[in-house]
Amino acid sequence: MHRKIALLIVFALIIGLTFNCSKQVNEIDEVDSRTKVLFIGSSYFGWHSMPTMVKYFAQFTEKEMFSYEWIEYVRFLKYFADHPQIDNTINYRNWNYIILQGVGINMGYPDTHHTFYPYGYFPVYEPVATISLKAKENYSSTKTVYCMPWAFEDGILWIENQSDDYFAMQKKIYDNTLDFPAGSNSPSHL
Repeated sequence: MHRKIALLIVFALIIGLTFNCSKQVNEIDEVDSRTKVLFIGSSYFGWHSMPTMVKYFAQFTEKEMFSYEWIEYVRFLKYFADHPQIDNTINYRNWNYIILQGVGINMGYPDTHHTFYPYGYFPVYEPVATISLKAKENYSSTKTVYCMPWAFEDGILWIENQSDDYFAMQKKIYDNTLDFPAGSNSPSHL
């Protein structure tokens, strides 16, 4: 009986601290004038230190910025959108920007290159829309930015029966990024 009461007290404290921390973070954000940026992505961001470059640009222009990076190599955006920690990560701050990094093959060929056997189904549009919606639910002023990936050095010539070299692949990535489908579940500002 005492153990149940102790567990209930611990549970109540955890819940209380969680809500109190969320309230404190939001109160901090109200007085924190820095631009708050969340980076979510994989190797495109990680290998090339994209978040660090953005921080340097901000410093160079004398802009104050707070940033957080959630970078895991060899991951598609679907991984992040479906991850149990996505809500906690997004709700950590009132982000001004959430910058998402996708994979070139997904954006270049969203209708045909989204299933990677035996690894699974990795669409591009749905995860971007999911993360953007969660961001807006947390803080309505958040802007979701999709960072256009670049093509593979050899395009997709390494895939059987594919003929797109680097330039053809990059053109498709570019066109599809700019034509991101707008809809009720899609971020309209992408």
